[in-house]
Amino acid sequence: MDGLLGRVTAQIREMSIATRVLVLLAITTVAALIAASIAYDSENTTRLMVVGVAWLVCAVSAIIALVLSLVWHGTPSGVSGTLGGTLVGLGIPLIVAILVQRRDGSFAKAGFYGWIVVFYLISLTVKTLLISPGYSPADPYAKRLEDDLNSPAKKSGA
Repeated sequence: MDGLLGRVTAQIREMSIATRVLVLLAITTVAALIAASIAYDSENTTRLMVVGVAWLVCAVSAIIALVLSLVWHGTPSGVSGTLGGTLVGLGIPLIVAILVQRRDGSFAKAGFYGWIVVFYLISLTVKTLLISPGYSPADPYAKRLEDDLNSPAKKSGA
């Protein structure tokens, strides 16, 4: 298992940002197609629109979050990039859900919130798997922080 996990992790580390975005988009699109087949009702096309809008909102926010996290990775602002990506990844679907609640009752009745949660969780999982292999203790900034924390001046309290 460790060998397979190591190979997959190495492959993800080798991926460019564009490739990771395409992987995220492909997986969420497959999930949207499965969800559309579940939600399909020949008498009520609103459900298909709900699935499409929920997928679009979550996919776009996940892509922005992924790019922010990866672009700022390895810089002194790496944590800010990850937090900014998290804010965007959670904030956009939340704001859209609130707006839908206030403006369009038909989407709310067709299960918009449930689909937002489903697509948010799928995109969060995929995004996390695509970001995580890039973060390692070998990161020069993490190494510098570790060296600073373990320096004799820090240990002596000076």
